[in-house]
Amino acid sequence: MYNIIICDKDKEMSARLCALIKAFVKSKKRQCVIDIADSYKSLYRKLFVKKYGLIFIKTEIDEQSGIAFIKRLRADKYDTDVVFLADSSENWQSGYECSALSYIVKPYSKGEIERTLSVFISKNDDMKHGIVIKNNEGKRYNISYSDIKYIDIINKDMTLHLSDNNVFNCRGNLSKLEKQLDSRFLRCHSSYIVNMDCIVSFKRYEFELDNGIKVRISKNNYRPYTDKYIEYITDKDTTNA
Repeated sequence: MYNIIICDKDKEMSARLCALIKAFVKSKKRQCVIDIADSYKSLYRKLFVKKYGLIFIKTEIDEQSGIAFIKRLRADKYDTDVVFLADSSENWQSGYECSALSYIVKPYSKGEIERTLSVFISKNDDMKHGIVIKNNEGKRYNISYSDIKYIDIINKDMTLHLSDNNVFNCRGNLSKLEKQLDSRFLRCHSSYIVNMDCIVSFKRYEFELDNGIKVRISKNNYRPYTDKYIEYITDKDTTNA
């Protein structure tokens, strides 16, 4: 799933762009959530609430510079893909100095938007790093591993708890789903699978996640499961060192 945000004061243009993005992403059998910000101040607040994969940003709002805004983000090591939306091609070079994915000049054509999204999807292809799963209506979706915080099951009703606080409900078997997941996931209980990248701490019989949620750990296998988590984190830190 892609988290995308559009920053533009022009509500009509934002709505049109939102519709184009959703239609193209859906045509590629992907999912996206799109948020709207009408100022750089609003955008800045939202960036610290949610991690976005792609930002569409107007180059100028109320005589403030969107390019300068992105340059400050880059200085703070915020490396999300950016697409500049401009009234003219005057500052295109400055835009690409920010490692922009694209610099699109009004009127924003459907072809330009779709070409830009194709590049973005190729760079961030969820299908290479996630699962394909059917919801309760039988529709197939691609969900990236990084978007899954934990999974629980009651009888055969599974719920995937996602990073944007949404949930994905489906029927299935937890053991079969476990085989589709990579090494970051731990079956810590007969009814739970947890993404170890999301764990911040643990105590007797539960992991605490970065959103405050607590996931149960099997009492019979508490030590092996916590040892496996410690081993995973240690190996990850060694790799990143």
